[in-house]
Amino acid sequence: MAERTTTNKTAQETQQNPATNKPGPADGSVEESRKYRRRAQKAEAERDELAKQLETANAQLDQARRSILQARIKSHGMIHPEDFETFTGSEPHDYFTDDGQPNDTRIEQALTSLKSGRPELFKRPVLPPANPRADPCGPKESRGTGRQRSPLALALDAE
Repeated sequence: MAERTTTNKTAQETQQNPATNKPGPADGSVEESRKYRRRAQKAEAERDELAKQLETANAQLDQARRSILQARIKSHGMIHPEDFETFTGSEPHDYFTDDGQPNDTRIEQALTSLKSGRPELFKRPVLPPANPRADPCGPKESRGTGRQRSPLALALDAE
């Protein structure tokens, strides 16, 4: 009897699938498998495309943050603002709030710390000369009292 059961299963397995007219299971599971396989492949392709778009958007966001941060750093007198990350050991996103705004307090703290430790990275303030040159014609208040002024002195006064 065991042979008869095996023979019946073999006959059922070799029946033709009416949907495809090919030999195989008659319940349509092959077509269903193909349908799910195509759906999975399409979902994987969409996932890969979205992952590329996300990677591109993140790179653009990082570049925008870096540009904003470097502009702020340069306004504080750092000679090479692109070196800020190297000397502070931080990333641009560390200086932005959760809503995407620059965290000015944190930037100021980092710049103050960096300026005290590495002042050579910053521009030195231009100081006025300690002994300004004296005006060869004397103080402006005493001019014009009885003596004729030279064309050079008149030109200097026009400035």
